[in-house]
Amino acid sequence: MGDPVFPPGNFTIWPLTRTGAITFDTLVLIIALILWFASRIIYRRERLLATCQHLTDGVVSQYKLWGFWVCGVDSIRIADGQVTLNRLRGNCCCSLQDLTFPVSSLVDLQLKRKGVFPLGIIWAFLISCLCGMWLHFIPCIWWSCDWGYYDGQGVRGGIWFITWPVLFFVYLLLYAVLELEVSVQDGSRRTKYRLAVADGSGRRVSNLAACHQLETLRQLAEMRSDKPIS
Repeated sequence: MGDPVFPPGNFTIWPLTRTGAITFDTLVLIIALILWFASRIIYRRERLLATCQHLTDGVVSQYKLWGFWVCGVDSIRIADGQVTLNRLRGNCCCSLQDLTFPVSSLVDLQLKRKGVFPLGIIWAFLISCLCGMWLHFIPCIWWSCDWGYYDGQGVRGGIWFITWPVLFFVYLLLYAVLELEVSVQDGSRRTKYRLAVADGSGRRVSNLAACHQLETLRQLAEMRSDKPIS
């Protein structure tokens, strides 16, 4: 007779595998919470600064990965005949892109859904794997996690290898965010830039807040360039 699928809990056996699993889960949880709160504090401050400076002539939005993890702040403003784009990215090492060009070079503003690209697929794969691993270690609180009688290793393995693909596809679905595509004409060359709008978590192009921001930008651009924006 083999070991039970759902063995009884045991709080007297503490092998290295069990303590290691609980330590791993604790460290991952602490690091995730630190990064989460740090990113929200940093980018909320950056957003407030940008909003206070350019409240009447631009749009400021947080950029969110998977619709909930804040990892940047984007802004676009139109003043004194110039359009300024700012993109701030990164939780630890911030990458800032700052671009200024004449309003007359602005030829189009459109809302686009950001699709999944190779790096996004890799991130979704790794993060879903980590989440599945973290979840499958939780039963180590009451099971021995040593592949013995008091370890439901089959259940734990099922938790990991079921949640991994499920979360992977969920992250892929959540990866696409609503962005503002800005087309700039420089001589014969047209360049497109994308910035987050609607706090980077818009799920539909018909998002009212984003459409309102888009129309505001169109009006500002047309007033300052004396030409209609397509």
